[in-house]
Amino acid sequence: MIALAIAVALNSGLLFLITRFVPGVYYEGGVETLVVAGAVLSVTNLALRIVFRWIRIFEALFSNLFAYFILNTMLLLSTAHLVPSFHMVGLLPPLLGGVVFGLCNLGIALTLRRS
Repeated sequence: MIALAIAVALNSGLLFLITRFVPGVYYEGGVETLVVAGAVLSVTNLALRIVFRWIRIFEALFSNLFAYFILNTMLLLSTAHLVPSFHMVGLLPPLLGGVVFGLCNLGIALTLRRS
């Protein structure tokens, strides 16, 4: 439960950074919108990881960095679809957001593995 709370907090912070630095990605409302979007993103990400581990292609999929960024793009698009006050306009913002989100997640994962 604590890991999920940390994931929601980190994803909410990453979404905030993405809305500030990637044009075309924005949210309406306050911090609660980012927390809800971070929670949706965390749960969706967790569900996909469980499914990929279950069918044994997790390692094959995530060994390809391009597929990892595309998966993060799809996660951001699904979050924008599920959270009414989180928006992405066009195709380029989700792609850039997916790359930024993926790089930040890789950095966090590498940092946590070393400690």
